Amino acid sequence: MSGSPTSPPFERLNIRRLLARPRRFRKNLRRTATLVDEAVEAAQRRLDEPDVGTWEQRREVVEKAAEAVTRWVTGAAVATAGRTRFRGGDGGPAIEEAHLVALQGQRDAARARAEAAVPGSYNSFFSWAEFRALCRIVRAASRRFRRRVFSAASDERLADAAGEAKRLRCARQRAERGRSALDPTRLPEYAAHFR
Repeated sequence: MSGSPTSPPFERLNIRRLLARPRRFRKNLRRTATLVDEAVEAAQRRLDEPDVGTWEQRREVVEKAAEAVTRWVTGAAVATAGRTRFRGGDGGPAIEEAHLVALQGQRDAARARAEAAVPGSYNSFFSWAEFRALCRIVRAASRRFRRRVFSAASDERLADAAGEAKRLRCARQRAERGRSALDPTRLPEYAAHFR
């Protein structure tokens, strides 16, 4: 039984941050509202033209307007809250333990439920919360498993003290790699420093 990562990483809108910043979201919507007004008015003018008579033509015009509204709302939401990334698989050694494989299966099922839920609904919110919790559980279980594997292997490597010190330093650097010391709210200040 191989334990290669079963869930690829992916991105989605950061809902929590968006819910925490309603004023900024409304401000971003107002700033670009004229673009969507123009798209909706253009669709209305196009629907009033006599050459748009079939349902397919009308549906195409309405779908273009709906796409403009969707881009408007999504763009404002991304500008307000950004996106959040989910690391998919554990990326560690092969998982041979049945309970870790079962946890990964539960995580994948929770992701499928969350993706199938209607966006913006309470069901969607709770499905994504369940998925996040299961991702944390799988990562913690994978870390514990890797530590057990690493400690078992390091018992055999204790004779090579310099090599062991290098492996430990690399493991610490790998653990620190995902953390950034930069404050996202101060990015313009950082950019100004290098001009």
